[in-house]
This record gives sequence, structure tokens and C-alpha cells, in this order.
Amino acid sequence: MNMVLDGLETTINKQFPRWKNQKVNFVRYADDFIITAKDKDVIINQIIPIVKDFLKKRGLRLSDEKSKITNIDQGFDFLSQHIRKYKGKLLIKPSRKSVQAFKDKVKLIVRESHGLPAHALIRKLNPVIRGWSNYHKGICSKNTFRKLEVFIFGQLWKWATRQHGGKGHGWVFKRYFLGNHFSDKRVSGKGTYTYRLYKIGMVPIRYHVKIAQKANPYLAEFDSYFDKRVFLRKRLAFDCKQNTTFVYKGKNYSRVSPNKVGLISA
Repeated sequence: MNMVLDGLETTINKQFPRWKNQKVNFVRYADDFIITAKDKDVIINQIIPIVKDFLKKRGLRLSDEKSKITNIDQGFDFLSQHIRKYKGKLLIKPSRKSVQAFKDKVKLIVRESHGLPAHALIRKLNPVIRGWSNYHKGICSKNTFRKLEVFIFGQLWKWATRQHGGKGHGWVFKRYFLGNHFSDKRVSGKGTYTYRLYKIGMVPIRYHVKIAQKANPYLAEFDSYFDKRVFLRKRLAFDCKQNTTFVYKGKNYSRVSPNKVGLISA
């Protein structure tokens, strides 16, 4: 399917060249795509016939169920994210369906983990939380992440109080939540291991920054520019791992806040 759609963008650009300023744009990821235009008539009367003809030649058809024509002010879902303009400003957030699917998955894992030790529950939840948050950390997700952290805390609190029905809430809090993370220790013949739940509310939001058009990695004058990009990429990886310190070029850095890193020694 990916290769079949190769050439669709070229076909559309030939009909609507950018130099004519017709404001027709094509965005594609695998077999999903968006086509934008200045008004609805252009989409219905010109673009859709082009797409249908392109697909027909390849033995395919445009699905009416999966296709949608909408105004950007009303918004639409694309690849589990909601794209919409608010008062002229384009904002992209996790879609409601994606958020609900994430909640349902967390609920299911917690429900199926009754009777298991906390470190086993943490090992089951962490890949789910980390994967979903990493997918959405490049858009306007901070408020969603904070709400989901409250939701996850509620699910874990129910699990913990049910696990220890004879204990008070104070004991349960000290046992699992005292260190600002849901955590647990596992003692084995190889030693003691501490497991800590990945906090979705601490995931940093980092929008993609395009490389400057004039930047050339083969010219010495841009060494500092690319070195800064490497540092920022490593710092993002550090923040996402939720560690406390990392080393870059012999310098130690420490977390100042969930979204900041400070130099502590050379």
C-alpha cells in the first residue's frame, strides 16, 4: 500500500502548482494522508476526482467510511491526534479516542494484576505509559499528560488499598507512594532491585525544530550549531528516562525541574 500511493503527491502538485498559490497541500504517512485546500468546492469537484482516478488505475478505491471533509476550525483526527485551529492558531492534541484507549488499557492491566506484587505491575505498565507518551510528546499534550497522571494514580491507589485491605491509607501511602513515584522493591538472590513507575506528568513536551536551511554539517562554521542540536537531543532522552544526572562531553548535568537541566560541574 505504501508504494502504491507513491506518486499521488506529484500528481496533485502538477494540478495545483505552488507557484499559483492555490493553497493545496498534501500530507502523507504510510497509507494515511491529508489534503488541504482553500475551500470545500475545490476538494469535492477537483481533488477527490483526481484521487479516485489515481487509485482506480491501481485497483483501489477511496473509502467513504474512512474519508472525511471538514473545516480546520472544526478539527479532525489523524494518526490518533486531533488537529484543529483555535482562534486562528493551529493546535495538535491527543485525540479523545486515543486517550480513552490508553485509559482502558491501563485499567485492564491494573485489573488483571490483582494479587501480583507491585514490581510486576510496574513492569507491565511502564512500557505502555512510556510508549504512549513518547508518541504524543511532540504536540500540545502537557495538560493531557497531567490529567492522565491523576487517572493513573487513582487506579494504582485502588489497586494498593485492595491489595492491603487490612492496612490504613497512611500505611499504603508510605509503602508505595512516599517517594513521589509509585515504587516497589524486589529482593532476589542477585540483590535488591527498585522498580519505579514512569510518571507521564513529567514527560517533557518538545516540538520538532527544523534544521536551518543554510546549516551544512561539512562546514566548520556550523559545528557549534549541530553540537547544540546533539546536546538538546541527548537532554531530551535524559528527561524522558526521568533520571537525575547525565554526562555530556565530560560535563555533569542535573535536573533542575522536569523540563530544565543545569550544569553542576565541569
